[in-house]
Amino acid sequence: FWSPMCTVFSLLQNLSKDKGNLEHKKQLWARGVKHIKFCSKCCWEQLLNGRYFLFEQPNSANSWRIHEVVQLSMHPEVIRTKGDMCAHGMKSKDELGEGFAKKPTG
Repeated sequence: FWSPMCTVFSLLQNLSKDKGNLEHKKQLWARGVKHIKFCSKCCWEQLLNGRYFLFEQPNSANSWRIHEVVQLSMHPEVIRTKGDMCAHGMKSKDELGEGFAKKPTG
């Protein structure tokens, strides 16, 4: 099961482009990409040795556009699917109380 850090790839967390230090953001991006590439390599290892893997990221995350992830998801034996985290019990709270969080995930 591979669930790489998705913070730097999150559309929601990157809405405000002017927040924070640009150099720091570049370093975080580079670290995130390095981690995604490592996870992709591990998934390839599983696939090429006849084993299964699960690679999870928010469905709207930019990580799905990274070359290594695109190549992996294009393999004929790989199935990419989408589901909502509420099906796994994820909840969130707001001023109206607690409820299930949809959060589309791939």
